[in-house]
Formats: sequence, C-alpha cells, structure tokens
Amino acid sequence: MNFSATKCPSTLAAPLGLTAAVSSARVTNKVPKASIPLRVARVATCSAKTNKASVELSRRESLAAALALSLTVATPAFAGGNVPSGYTGYKDAQDGYAFIYPFGWQEVSVDGVDVVLKDTIEPLENVSVTLLPTKTEQLQDLGGPDQVAKILIEKVLTAGSSQNPTLINASSRVVEGKTYYTFEYTADLSRYKRHAITTVAISNGRFFTLTTGCNERRWNTMKDKLELMAKSFYNIY
Repeated sequence: MNFSATKCPSTLAAPLGLTAAVSSARVTNKVPKASIPLRVARVATCSAKTNKASVELSRRESLAAALALSLTVATPAFAGGNVPSGYTGYKDAQDGYAFIYPFGWQEVSVDGVDVVLKDTIEPLENVSVTLLPTKTEQLQDLGGPDQVAKILIEKVLTAGSSQNPTLINASSRVVEGKTYYTFEYTADLSRYKRHAITTVAISNGRFFTLTTGCNERRWNTMKDKLELMAKSFYNIY
C-alpha cells in the first residue's frame, strides 16, 4: 500500500510552526489497538444483481453523493445522523472529529497516524487523519487556503519538487464557527500519478489533516466520493 502522506507527520512542525514527536509512518495490517476510541458507523446500501441494476445503483449513488457534497459545505457530515447511502460514518469522540467514507473500506494500522482506511480492491484509494499539537488558535493565522496548501503540498504531503506537486484548487468553508481549508493536488510518485484532496483544521490546540486520494487513472471514477469525504470532515468540539 502506498500511503497518501509520503513523509513523517512530524515534518509538519517546521513549515507551519507546530510541535510533534512521532515515529515515521509504517503501514501494517495489525488489528487496531484497543485504546483507539469507539467509531460510530451507520450504513445503508444495496447490492446490484444484474448489469441493469448495477447501472441504476451507480446513478443513484452519484446523485446521493452530489446532494451530500452540497450539504456538507454548510453542515457537519453527521447532522441529524444523515449518512448517505453507500457510505459509513466515522466518529472519534475522544479526539473530536468525524467524517464519512465509502462502505466496505477497511481500517489498517499506521504508526504516527490516527486512522487510515482503504479500499480492499483498490488499496491506492484511501483516507487518513493525522493530529499534531499547535499553539496557533485559528487556521487563518497560518495564511489563506492557497498559502497553507502550497506549504503542505511542497513540504509535507509530497516529496517536494522531485514529485512535481501541482496545486489545482484551494477553498475555505466555515462550519459552526470553525474554519476548514480543502485543496486538490497531484503528485508524480514512482509508479503512478496520485490525485488527492486534503482538508485541514485547527481545534483545541491540535492541527487536523485529512487526506484522501487515488491513482490519476481512477480520478474520474472516484472524484465525487473523494470530494465528499474531504468536505465531510469536521471537528465535533
């Protein structure tokens, strides 16, 4: 599995003035530790039994994803317990964040990362969340969406110029008084081009980073789902 963040999360400390002491990321297939907080999941999905039914299901899921994406811009993903069909809700009450991800993705253990979930068939399609302590109180204090995105893409989320990182777009949103930056970018990895989306936020003295992505060849298929995941992320408190 090629993990979405190619550098140790502790490297975020220098470019954004954060502090951290974590080990380098290493993917394992261990069962998650018991200390990991309880996750809350809700799912409503169905199986297509024929090719015709599969096409119809795909259309319905696309419409549901588009509707959910429009709603998550202004409201938390778990507002009213409403999780779109084909998705599962992930809620970490201890660390104070939540988001949704495609049904069927499985959790794997990665040192230095709070959570990683991946598709079992297309393991390059995954989502991760990292947390680092920070003295910065508001995300805006670090700069605007484009400025923060460029720093993270060039110094943290990719290996820098050798991977030709390219920022495609960056935006901000405010949900219940908290600011979130979301940005889309690509990077040339050793065997494929990765297309990714990251959402960052600051809450209660911690810097949150959710990153999801896929192989560029799968982008048109996965775009709506990845955008939905990234924009569904929010801090509970």
